[in-house]
Amino acid sequence: MSHKALILVTPSPPTIATENGQRRVITWMQTKKIRYQEVDAIDEKDVRKELTAISGVTGNYPQVFITDGEETTYVGDYEKIESLVELDDVDEEILAKNPDLKTFKMVFADCKEE
Repeated sequence: MSHKALILVTPSPPTIATENGQRRVITWMQTKKIRYQEVDAIDEKDVRKELTAISGVTGNYPQVFITDGEETTYVGDYEKIESLVELDDVDEEILAKNPDLKTFKMVFADCKEE
């Protein structure tokens, strides 16, 4: 089973910042060729409940997860994904010296389209 990202979104974002965050996360997934699925928080209430139980976060969108079939892991919210994207530009040497730093490419490596 191949890994993919799940993006929990709301069809009626309460703020422009939420709307822009959702759009940017989806754009990053598309441009970086990541397999992903959008989960509508309103239409897919049962899935939303499962995902928010994993993240421990309710009412904040987007939320990004990685699933590999049976196991789903919470990656983070818009700010977390944005920081992962920014870290893609960090020099390899710095990343090697700081193993706790994770980049977008690292986190979503298994979700890359073939």
